[in-house]
Amino acid sequence: MPSDPVWTLERSFWLEGASFYDAHLHAGAVMIFPHMGTLDRISIIESLAAASRWTEVEMEERHTAAADHTIVLTYLAVAHRDTDPPYRAFCSSTYVRTGDDWMMLAHQQTPQD
Repeated sequence: MPSDPVWTLERSFWLEGASFYDAHLHAGAVMIFPHMGTLDRISIIESLAAASRWTEVEMEERHTAAADHTIVLTYLAVAHRDTDPPYRAFCSSTYVRTGDDWMMLAHQQTPQD
């Protein structure tokens, strides 16, 4: 099962805005963020209006697990924005195949201490 297109999607979720999320988030999607808790699809997209986007992200320690129509990505993200110090977090994302497309179903971040 190819995972490179899914890694490309994952990178875009860090760097792109609301229209990308609208096109690539599953209808039942959830995301868990530190200091924000669990967000549903509508809350995720709405939260992007007030958030400045990341300008770059590196994905280290990448792992892929796949079964049937599901792919799980895990990695250490090192994200950069403006002059802020890099944000480092262990991340996990789950994608499901719907027709010809991969849609993000879940994403979780745990900041690296």
